[in-house]
Amino acid sequence: MTVTDNLGNTYTNTITAITAGSDYTAYGPTRVLDTRYGTGAPKAPVKPRSITQVTFAGNGGIPKDVTAVVLNVTVTEPTAAGDIIVYGDGSPRPSTSNVNFVKGQTVPNQVIAPVGPDGKVDFYNASTGSTDLIADVAGYFTQTSSSGYSALTPYRLVDTRYGTGEPKRPLAGKSSFAVQIAGNDGGKLPASGITAVALNITSTGSQGSGFLTAYTTAAPRPQASWSTSSAITARPARAPMCRSPRIVCLTRVSQAPTPDRCPRATTPT
Repeated sequence: MTVTDNLGNTYTNTITAITAGSDYTAYGPTRVLDTRYGTGAPKAPVKPRSITQVTFAGNGGIPKDVTAVVLNVTVTEPTAAGDIIVYGDGSPRPSTSNVNFVKGQTVPNQVIAPVGPDGKVDFYNASTGSTDLIADVAGYFTQTSSSGYSALTPYRLVDTRYGTGEPKRPLAGKSSFAVQIAGNDGGKLPASGITAVALNITSTGSQGSGFLTAYTTAAPRPQASWSTSSAITARPARAPMCRSPRIVCLTRVSQAPTPDRCPRATTPT
């Protein structure tokens, strides 16, 4: 704040304050829930009209003061149509859904869910049938020092249908390619300091069922998936950069992935 008195004297005082907002930290992706194999919950489909709880605070290096988590939530083999609602434990259940599905469908969706005061997140199966649930965590929000977020105009990094960023060809099953992130988009993306990038990954022309995984080249490939494959599938993803300027897109079936770059997370603030 700067004040000038009637004699022309100027006085300046600066106060630094921490707001109540939360900052984003890229993480994983790491699988925290898979009812098919007993990961994070009993090895059994989630019953109709029931809640599955997952603890995030203090789990796997996630801070105890975490306020929200970025998840990829997948429904598979539901016995009836319905939806999944994801919300912080201890809070009233929202009326809006996060994943909608029909009988027998496998469908993922990205969810940013608040974490309850006890460090838990609830997954409510609003269907009249049972279903298996999978959840991968790709980042979290805290009120401590972490990475800032910069919005950018969406830009297509790769389109294998037309040879953009990769040769003009479908990506073979069980193969991968690396995408340069740092310094890309005509230099609009910084050459260093990026910790994560938000992508919209679309698979089209798939020759079978499967999934895509996006991850940093500086770490082993995670078991988590980001996009299931059908005729045309578009899913948002937040891929960590870690110490590498590139990310890898891995496919399990032959298809044409098209990652678009959206906003990015930058160096810690």
